Amino acid sequence: MNDLSEIESFAVDDTLQRPLRDLRISVTDRCNLRCSYCMPRSVFGEDHVFLPRDELLSFEEITRLAKVFVALGVRKIRLTGGEPLHRSRFSESARKRLGEALAAQGVIARTGSRPLGAVAERGGVRLELPDGKSESVDWVLAGTGRRPNTESLGCEVAGITLDAGGFVVVDSAQRTSAPSVFAIGDCANPAMTANHALAEASVAVARIISPAASAIRGDWVPEVVYSALELARTGATEDELEDADAEYAVGFSAFTANPAALGEGAADGYVRLLVDQHRGTLLGCEIAGDDAGELIHLAQVGDAEEALLARLARVRFAHPSRSEEFLNAAEALIASWGFSGAR
Repeated sequence: MNDLSEIESFAVDDTLQRPLRDLRISVTDRCNLRCSYCMPRSVFGEDHVFLPRDELLSFEEITRLAKVFVALGVRKIRLTGGEPLHRSRFSESARKRLGEALAAQGVIARTGSRPLGAVAERGGVRLELPDGKSESVDWVLAGTGRRPNTESLGCEVAGITLDAGGFVVVDSAQRTSAPSVFAIGDCANPAMTANHALAEASVAVARIISPAASAIRGDWVPEVVYSALELARTGATEDELEDADAEYAVGFSAFTANPAALGEGAADGYVRLLVDQHRGTLLGCEIAGDDAGELIHLAQVGDAEEALLARLARVRFAHPSRSEEFLNAAEALIASWGFSGAR
């Protein structure tokens, strides 16, 4: 369709009967995280057949599709599936800060540049790139991703169900389709982190000992990136809360004025809290900056039902310390939203 004016008079609603304003387009349908808000198990189950590579949308087709939806009222389009950390749940702001920190150290991320070939040369390797150019480097690390090694485990004989990606299907107690068999770690969770494996192990053992023990809340297992700028997060993301039409407030505090961070010469980063607008309970947290992987554990108080702000108000923080930014972010919430019972 060349004349988009023909469709501008049409209105499109999402599944919650809201005017469609936000569109997410992925360049691939093979994301390993299987987030429930964009890849529900009811659709992307064990029998789901993924698209052949030659049937994926080309960039020209994505451009045309984006133009059509803009004519239908869409105001924000997010293109995913190709940028660094696209399989993580970190915000665009966090990923951008990490990219800037890497660039400051001379590390530049190239997307859409999968090498066509590699030639060993004297003193290094020459990579042939899709644009016809080449890049000479000292070493090449082939990071092609990981997949669960479950093919030879005899799961079918044991009555254990695998999904389309080869992961063992488990419930919230880590129990498989064979009631007496539990599964944890990389074979049962697409996130494939030691953090998830440890959390799942504690839940599985607890359920074996006591069937009434608490089930796992996988979204509260910390996700951490150790790099030029440390990133950490737990709980829900803003995108997920918006997709769920949740009412939430944001508390933000940067390390730029934090005495401890300034004294260490590492004041880049922030603490970002997502809090239920009515109950004051923590819904999610993201931290960027030094020691983010340690500080994120303070956000685990949100796993309880007591209001986060009330709990933080009773904590006595060391001064100076990076952890004080949790209190500053909470106080920013109090000032902006006037939460009652916070003190």
